[in-house]
Amino acid sequence: MVSCVYKITDKLREYLKQPLGRLLETSAALEVAKNHKGIICAVGDECIYNLLEAGARPQICLYDNLTMRKEVEPHKKQAIAGYCKSPVHIENQAGTISDGLCRALEKAFEKEESFIEVAGEEDLAVLPAMVYSKKGSIILYGQPNQGMVLIEGGSKARETAARILAMFEKA
Repeated sequence: MVSCVYKITDKLREYLKQPLGRLLETSAALEVAKNHKGIICAVGDECIYNLLEAGARPQICLYDNLTMRKEVEPHKKQAIAGYCKSPVHIENQAGTISDGLCRALEKAFEKEESFIEVAGEEDLAVLPAMVYSKKGSIILYGQPNQGMVLIEGGSKARETAARILAMFEKA
């Protein structure tokens, strides 16, 4: 059984439907990523796949082989697996942020590279990614039917994540 650090509340679930950074059209976000010189952290299968298709190479990837709670299309799954060699495998239940997820992201930002395959759900991984982000890094994730969200790493992202994490239930 996984030991969860944080568990989302219904009120917070509604709040987190709003972008945590700049909402960009997917094409604009991909252009930023292609030209970015620092660490790129991509959260979500669709986000990773779109980055790879655009020629961007994220150094930190978190994926769960699901998109909108459905199995990722085989060609997308194959592209991600081909890029994300030797992933770290962690468990993270839906609606939670586990110890393992936090530790994996902390190590990823220390090494400035890691591929993390999540058994369960990676949707909330953007928050610990913000906590461990470095100045000059960017975090990207998909905003369903709207585009991609870009978060600039560093102290402001860490402060925002800490404020939001304080609203979670401690599990």
